Amino acid sequence: MILFLFLLTGWLHSFPLEQKLQTRPLPVGKVNRGYKDTSRINWIGTAARPLKVSVWYPSDKIGKEKILDIPNQFTETIKIFEDGTPLKSRKYPLIILSHGSMANADQMQWLAISLASKGYIVGAVNHNGHSEEEKQSGPLPLTEICMWESPKDISAVLDHMLADSIFGPMINFNQIGVAGFSLGGATAIWMAGPRFSNERLKNHSPSPPEFLVPHIEKHMSLFKTDTIVQRSYTRSENSFLDDRVKSVFALGPAIGQAFSPEELNRIKIPVAIVVGEKDLIAPAEMNAEYFAEHIKNSKLTIISGEGGHYIKELSTSIQAAELKKIGEIAFNFFEKTLK
Repeated sequence: MILFLFLLTGWLHSFPLEQKLQTRPLPVGKVNRGYKDTSRINWIGTAARPLKVSVWYPSDKIGKEKILDIPNQFTETIKIFEDGTPLKSRKYPLIILSHGSMANADQMQWLAISLASKGYIVGAVNHNGHSEEEKQSGPLPLTEICMWESPKDISAVLDHMLADSIFGPMINFNQIGVAGFSLGGATAIWMAGPRFSNERLKNHSPSPPEFLVPHIEKHMSLFKTDTIVQRSYTRSENSFLDDRVKSVFALGPAIGQAFSPEELNRIKIPVAIVVGEKDLIAPAEMNAEYFAEHIKNSKLTIISGEGGHYIKELSTSIQAAELKKIGEIAFNFFEKTLK
């Protein structure tokens, strides 16, 4: 039923209205948070659903200094402060990041650090648990079959971050956005309220690559035998609208055809969609362009290159430059829509 998931690989893998752009980058801190959603159970039925979150934020430089040398994400080496003391001089906008399939939060750090250095708090969600929790023997986590759990993750993380003893008082409640890549891009759009359709997804799903077939079939068999998976499926076509989210940024969003034009037409908040003209994983016509066509308050930007879904050999410098440009687009969009 959901054999399209190979499209969702997450390999990475207007200006502000009331204030001037941040010209000097702020020091960036990073901490990890281990939240839980007690309204849901993990896939093996032993505990609440885990929500591991990497948080990047403006810091006062007090913390463990770490140099990041990641040429395919950054055009230069980056200094961050692990467990750095947050800079509490004012309240900040909050952006929640959603990663692509078979990926993790750190593969979105190119965007997280870019935003944090410009005065944002950024929480990047690891949607997937460890292999045992995901009943996983191959590359595909169960959460990415039951992908409707991802927007619920976003809302649960929002709950926790707003209640967090450190970050809660630093967040401007009226300046919350969601950004995502690939499946995470679709997740970000999901937060604006459109209902997903299993039937539409089934009718528009191409055949998966051969190496994923046994893993997909293994997970799909759980819909017949596993009560936790069956319970998850009952909420698959719910609305996951979260009124706290004021705008959405989606890079290379996938599964566009799973949402009807009528559902997308109901979205009321601003949505920015960016896609690479050579994106072969989530081709623009069926995804980014389709979303943009049916979301009234949306803007589509098509950039050169693959725009995040890098499956062809490419110099790391070009890839990092593309991601830097995308980060600037995201920042300008959130500055305009949140402030």
